[in-house]
Amino acid sequence: MIWAFFLFFSTATHAIDLDRFIVELQTTGVELEVHGIDPEADRLVAAYRDSQDFFDFQIFALTSRNKATIEFIRTLNRHDRIRVRGEIPSRTRPFLHIEVSDIELLKSGGTGVGSYPHPIRIPDDIQHLSEMVVKVHAVHDQGRMIVADYRGSILPVLVPPPNRDKAAALDRGDLVQIKFALRDEPEWPVHLNLKAEADALEVLEHMSDLHDQPVEYEGDLVLFPASPQVKFNVFALQKDIGHGVVREYTIINFSDPELFEALRTKMQSAWDRSPIQAENDRNKLIKRGLRIKARGRFNFVDKSQANPQIEVESLDDLEVY
Repeated sequence: MIWAFFLFFSTATHAIDLDRFIVELQTTGVELEVHGIDPEADRLVAAYRDSQDFFDFQIFALTSRNKATIEFIRTLNRHDRIRVRGEIPSRTRPFLHIEVSDIELLKSGGTGVGSYPHPIRIPDDIQHLSEMVVKVHAVHDQGRMIVADYRGSILPVLVPPPNRDKAAALDRGDLVQIKFALRDEPEWPVHLNLKAEADALEVLEHMSDLHDQPVEYEGDLVLFPASPQVKFNVFALQKDIGHGVVREYTIINFSDPELFEALRTKMQSAWDRSPIQAENDRNKLIKRGLRIKARGRFNFVDKSQANPQIEVESLDDLEVY
């Protein structure tokens, strides 16, 4: 079912024509889609997509020294379409940055999470740690950098040669233990250096290893609102997997569209009836205390897949309470 892959899978990026991209960036400007924004750190991450191939894309960090530009960045939301002019100061970084000289909003994408606030704060204890367990958010440049999720905070981790092959093999969502040191530059947002030790990166749970395994998971009900990438509300359960880490498992059925619709209807009804206040959980809403249990098969077919999935085979295999 091609539509299912379009809605729920984030495939590995292809190589865009960077030379052409830089020329357009410096002249007419390039059209980007806001992927994520941290207004406290004046940090914006945006995706450039090939107009002929949705899955041919590259992610860039946007920075600026211009006060007016920084103020404008703070007003943007996820999925907004923007046109940016500027330059790439260095092509050697594992995660390319754009120094923005001009930026404009082309189309508001709508976050889907309304006015729910979502404060972003680096956990205080990170200043005193030298190792921790994190969830992999992304891998860049053949393992030269990992983007790690530590208790809801997104942290770039630079990887030295001894662990790059291991880092390149990681899946999004993997649970890993890292040994690290805080980088001196930049001071903000916080960046980490993985230590140059063979055991500085240890995989505790690998998503690909779980594919097609029978599972029964329980957790709080999560709503991913309809967006330019997702044509309708999609639901998931958020499960505590230990070490202060949570993971979302999307509830799906690709082979039976009618069952898939019935599953969404069951969860939507429970969501609408529940008096629990929804919270903004970065790119989704969650009702903590509205619990669901799902039985089915673990589905993870692409290392950059946005979330692992539980393929539920019967409406009775989904309980809401």
